[in-house]
Amino acid sequence: MLISNEVKAARAANRFKEWDIEAEQNPQTYITNGYIDASEDVAFRTMADAASCFGRDYSRGLQMSYIFHPTESTKRLWFPKFYENEEWSNQISGDEVTITEFSKIPEKFRDILTDVWLKKQKAD
Repeated sequence: MLISNEVKAARAANRFKEWDIEAEQNPQTYITNGYIDASEDVAFRTMADAASCFGRDYSRGLQMSYIFHPTESTKRLWFPKFYENEEWSNQISGDEVTITEFSKIPEKFRDILTDVWLKKQKAD
């Protein structure tokens, strides 16, 4: 069946839903729904948009690559990118259990992470 015929049939049966990219990437859509289903392959414009689905307003942005879990204080929520860019090439295992970060500029991030670690050691 042609796509145009399927669209016509769906409209006739009152089950056609227009694609709305703004609504699809808007955190409020999922807050209103009350859930995000992994099978829907939801994508947000920014990590702040994704984080805003968990009970706080991050519309002004994030300073870290994760947020604290809203109800489980020992957990963090991380929003990795799975497309390669200039700095990172993240990968998820075939069983979707393990995410591995690969830095394409290890010397840059090694220095940053070493500095963070040293500051933490001084604070402890």
